[in-house]
Amino acid sequence: MADEPQPEPQLVMPLVLEATRPLCAPLQQGLDDVPVLRFNVAAVDLLDAYEEAFKSMTRRARDIAPALYCNKPITPLPNPHNRPRQTSSAASSSTSRKKDKAKKTKQSEEELDDYEDVKKWGHSHFIIEMYYDDKATGYKYDGMMVQLLICDYNGYLVGLRSFAYDRWSKWYYCSDDFSLPFFLKDGASKLPIEGDHEKRALLGGRPTFVHIFEKLGYYPGTGDTEEMGKAFLEAVLVFCEARRVVWIFMEVKERIKRKEEPRDLDCTIPGREIHMHYAWGDVSDWGLDSKLVLTSAQKGVYTPPRDDDGKAETLVVIDKRSTFERLIAHGRESGHLGLIMRDDGVLAPEGSRVLMLLRKKKDQLGAKCREPYFRKVKENEDDE
Repeated sequence: MADEPQPEPQLVMPLVLEATRPLCAPLQQGLDDVPVLRFNVAAVDLLDAYEEAFKSMTRRARDIAPALYCNKPITPLPNPHNRPRQTSSAASSSTSRKKDKAKKTKQSEEELDDYEDVKKWGHSHFIIEMYYDDKATGYKYDGMMVQLLICDYNGYLVGLRSFAYDRWSKWYYCSDDFSLPFFLKDGASKLPIEGDHEKRALLGGRPTFVHIFEKLGYYPGTGDTEEMGKAFLEAVLVFCEARRVVWIFMEVKERIKRKEEPRDLDCTIPGREIHMHYAWGDVSDWGLDSKLVLTSAQKGVYTPPRDDDGKAETLVVIDKRSTFERLIAHGRESGHLGLIMRDDGVLAPEGSRVLMLLRKKKDQLGAKCREPYFRKVKENEDDE
């Protein structure tokens, strides 16, 4: 049997790294530095509230991106200042350091050893604050709120806390790999769940958002770990995966519009149909697809992978990788990717100017990358 012909390479727009863009993630040294986006679960027009929340998240993602590609933001490089301040022994005079050298504790040595571990420090975050304010009835769940902490690097839900019974709960986190920022770690507890999609969340319209709000808001008071776990994964789907993958964002909006009850994830958008048996495989490809886009843009050439390369079989109607335009395109609801995860080999390879500047801590370059917070769209700004 003759070998199938290789796909034809396609010329693509090269990636441009503008000098005016932020060098790394915004400086965040405390909770007050983390921007908060409020989201009313009881909004009269939930679809409009959801779309506006996404516009705000996208504007901020563009503001902190080291580059845009097809107007889609690339997630930021770690900020060397987003970490615990140096220990007193590290900041002391040279004479004091010599005297104290023999007295270093094992703990302080460990702190210094992992000082640049990007799984622990360096990232920036934002918060989605869910609340319930029904204008028709005045019902507000006694002022309950849920804060979801999302990491800018991977767009993932890394932690949460709730306000109920007139007090804030402690912070909870899901993964030890990408945990809470250093200033929220004290007193925090690990959730008794896995944050992956082994247990697949159901997706509906308003009922899904209310379920997220209730089950995360009353945790751990109700003690219902199973429902809390479902609500956590639903939150990941509607606020995280929907930012990464365009068809998920569009499908969430369709289910809100149709007032659907929760059901299995699939895509019913004309021209983008994906059966539920394949949808989750597509979700897990985000990192691979991001790298494929960035490495192709770096070279200026895209070669579609063969069917046996890179899970092309997970798509049903349209192979997202058959053309570069299907993988990524200008426009919020165009292409496959809505957010591009950074690739250090492209943005800050070993020996690059960017990496060199970030490692020169004496220049305080990370300290100059200020948090833009959530803002309104500027006049004549391309909001697509």
